[in-house]
Amino acid sequence: MKIEMQGQGSEAFYREVVNIVSQYSGLMKRPEAPLRDNFSQMKRSAVISVFLFAVLSAMTIFWGASILTIIALTLTAVNIAFCASHLINLNRSLKGLMADTRKTALVFDGDGVAVEKDGAQTVRFAWESIAFARKFGESLALFSGKPAGVITANLQYEEEIMKYLKEKKPDIRMIS
Repeated sequence: MKIEMQGQGSEAFYREVVNIVSQYSGLMKRPEAPLRDNFSQMKRSAVISVFLFAVLSAMTIFWGASILTIIALTLTAVNIAFCASHLINLNRSLKGLMADTRKTALVFDGDGVAVEKDGAQTVRFAWESIAFARKFGESLALFSGKPAGVITANLQYEEEIMKYLKEKKPDIRMIS
């Protein structure tokens, strides 16, 4: 079975895909775990860290520097840098996915599932490597254990994919 993906997905779909990929190892360990929004989480952590850095800086100016405030300022600055770096990487991944205008197709056959971009195969997982399939808010994802990876599809193709999996591969665990 071949599913030709029509057009680009929404930004919400691609944000979810970036979140799935960035939380892959945690989801492999706990498949039912809720999917966190890493974009919001990093922004919130950065804002809190900037506020804490300002408070610690003010304390240092008014009451003088102590070894504890210097350590706290350093740790807070490192956290700000980590959050900024992670947000930049998340946004770069999101923009890269959204800029990919190649025609995409999912191919399901007796050997496994593959993603084709402009007719060339880019990713292929054998059925034995598929650990589970999970439905998220905007996407359906097939998780592979070895090789590690995930194939995602927009929910508009959920019915076709689920029908194929139920008929041809009923042993694959489905998580809603």
